[in-house]
Amino acid sequence: KGDSIEAGRRFINACWFCADHAGPVVEALDSYSRAWNKTTMQWMSTPAKNGSDHFADTVQGAAMALRPDVIYRRDQALGKRKGSHWSS
Repeated sequence: KGDSIEAGRRFINACWFCADHAGPVVEALDSYSRAWNKTTMQWMSTPAKNGSDHFADTVQGAAMALRPDVIYRRDQALGKRKGSHWSS
C-alpha cells in the first residue's frame, strides 16, 4: 500500500487538472486525510472514510497501472492492420 501511495503522489505531481472538468476530483483529493482516533488522540494510518478515499484509491490505481517507461506503438498494441490507416 505504501508503494501505491507514493506512486499516487508522484502521479498527481505530474498531472494537470482542468478546474472546469476535474473540480470534484480536486476537491476530493484536497479533503483526503487520515482518520483521527478519539480514544488515543492520535492520527491513524488509515484514511478517513468521508468519500474522498475512493477518489484517492482511483488515483493510486491509475498511478500503479501507468508504465511511463514502456511506450507501445499502435501496431504492437492492436496487432497488424489490414488496409490503410483511414479504414481503421
